[in-house]
Amino acid sequence: MKAVYYTTDHNMNKNITKIGIDELYGIDPLGEDIYFSFETQYTPFQKYVTGSIPRNDLVILSDGQCLTSLEIKLVALPDNPTCESSDDLFGAEIVIRPDTIIYLACSFINAFDDNPTQLKDILDGVCDNIDDWTETNSILPHTYGIYNAIKKIVTASYKNQMPIIMEPVWKTKGKSPKLADNCLDVFVWSNCGMLLLFMPDESNFITDCNGTKVLKKIILGGGQNLLSPERRFDAIIYNSPDLF
Repeated sequence: MKAVYYTTDHNMNKNITKIGIDELYGIDPLGEDIYFSFETQYTPFQKYVTGSIPRNDLVILSDGQCLTSLEIKLVALPDNPTCESSDDLFGAEIVIRPDTIIYLACSFINAFDDNPTQLKDILDGVCDNIDDWTETNSILPHTYGIYNAIKKIVTASYKNQMPIIMEPVWKTKGKSPKLADNCLDVFVWSNCGMLLLFMPDESNFITDCNGTKVLKKIILGGGQNLLSPERRFDAIIYNSPDLF
């Protein structure tokens, strides 16, 4: 069995390949020495954070050693905005949590573990003038510099990108409870591939009157409240006890 694997090349262009479950887990999934530990800290990343590393959905262990850490994001397909569209236009909502970002950042730090100076040189000075990370207006003038720094990080580390999200898809025919073909496909996102979910590209920037490159569009003023989490999967399971 293989899952669809989203990665990138050195220029952050999307690559879609397949990844075997043994490669994803770092061990034979049917082996006797594999252990699935749920809601567990991935301790190899502890050295990169202040305080305790958050728990992740799944940590694969063997002989007490952490092998792989994955966040599991089960999604329903299609979501409400696309359920009336044709099959090729179906979409799914995926929630990115603060803990997701911590593991994403740690995965890139880990890629430079043998050469931390290279990462320091890429990030040097990029965010020095951001006084308040909770204020949008303090960050927006620096988004282009952050964008370029992230691209440099990907260019330097893409050969060592690692899977961090497993996304099983529960696919139905429209909003009905009737299961579609390939209803339980599995997708995997590498740390580089995950950036494609929210990273802008060069065309998303314009030069303002001060000569600073800024984003043309950004969700502000409560626009994020229009994104409703998908709960159809839970309702189908609860109301269809004979589904399986």
